[in-house]
Amino acid sequence: HQRVDIVNTDLTSAEATTAATRTVSLSESIPQDATFDWATADNTANFNGFGGINKDYTQASGTLTIAAGTTTTTIDINILDETIDEPDQSFYVNLTNVYNAIAGDLQGEITITDEDPPPTVSIVDVTVSEGDTATFTMTLSEYSEKEITVDWTTSEGSEGSSPGDYAGGTGSLTIPVQTPSITHDITTVENV
Repeated sequence: HQRVDIVNTDLTSAEATTAATRTVSLSESIPQDATFDWATADNTANFNGFGGINKDYTQASGTLTIAAGTTTTTIDINILDETIDEPDQSFYVNLTNVYNAIAGDLQGEITITDEDPPPTVSIVDVTVSEGDTATFTMTLSEYSEKEITVDWTTSEGSEGSSPGDYAGGTGSLTIPVQTPSITHDITTVENV
């Protein structure tokens, strides 16, 4: 018997493509059909998404045949293009129940490269009385599956405020994964 393998066990596919194609091959042709079962499996990519949204690929399975006298067949898996900023993610194609051939490399990994831009960050003005705490909310235009880091700095506003009117400074804030916004407090000074 000849060996059956998934060719190029690691494959990368852009998120905007409609399908990822895996090639399965025999080490050389044989005079009878070779068959195998195949199925996708999640790794960091998810076929069901979060609550049915943000699906990365279409779960699939089946049985395929490498016809007598030939050496290859292909498996096509639908890649779903969504608009969420996220890390590159991967899933597997696994082969089982190989018949008329020797099992070789039976798992291939497909990495989906993300092509979506990060969300934008906005902040709105706040008005507080002297001595109160000004709480600023930084909001993402849409949620992200990546942590978003925001650098901030205080500066004088248009109403004639000066650094002595508030506890100024600079810093960096992290908006956690799947979090729409974060707040930051600035202490104001009550002038006597």
